[in-house]
Amino acid sequence: MQLNAYVLGADPTWLEDSVSKYLNEVDRLVVVYDPSDRGFTGHPIPATECARRLQALGPKVELLPLEVAGKHADPIQAELEMRNAGLVAASDGATWVIQLDTDEVMVDFGELLRLLDAAPASARGVQWPMRTLYRRLVGNWYLEICSRSRSRAVNEYPGAIAVRAGTEVAFSRFPSDGVISPAAGSVTPILHNSWGREPDETLRKVRTWSHSSDEMVSYYYEVWLPSRWRWPTMRNFHPLNPRKWPALRPVHVGSL
Repeated sequence: MQLNAYVLGADPTWLEDSVSKYLNEVDRLVVVYDPSDRGFTGHPIPATECARRLQALGPKVELLPLEVAGKHADPIQAELEMRNAGLVAASDGATWVIQLDTDEVMVDFGELLRLLDAAPASARGVQWPMRTLYRRLVGNWYLEICSRSRSRAVNEYPGAIAVRAGTEVAFSRFPSDGVISPAAGSVTPILHNSWGREPDETLRKVRTWSHSSDEMVSYYYEVWLPSRWRWPTMRNFHPLNPRKWPALRPVHVGSL
């Protein structure tokens, strides 16, 4: 089994933490980035910086510049163009292509390798449970999304993290069919850090990712920013589907 990977070079916050967890296990890593240093919505992002930092990790890293800013009225279509370009490039010579985002930290990559080895031929993609770190408090203490009783973390499945070589994604990271997933609790979840960062980094994220909107920026100021002290009373607060995030609890996640 040959593994290649691609990433979108746009988000510097968790870059090395994420990629270092699996770079030794893949044969090639394709970095798709917009050399105009603009995100899906046209707002400035440090894409070239991300590409340079990843290239510095070693000879496995290949850069794929692709300008998409301003080409699509819908930012989601810009994201899809970049992802599918990365898949085409990373599929060359591969059995599977890893497509972890750089704000996702795979705690135990060996679990994924074992699942890929045993995957049926009909499987086109693999999704994985993720714990969402919502707000950094101090050090390695975070607020994480949890059940209303705060007795357990809420696991989400935001996209396939591996697909068969030659697959095209139809929405976000999902192929049109054939996605399998291990049950939550049977594997170590990914740490998902889209919101788990400093305020200025979070604001840049919500202004430039494919889900960006005026409502999302308002959510940042009205809900996310005060969550550091309001979290004990927060209930059902996901910006798009409120019941998806029932509550918050403080957790220590150890060394990332």
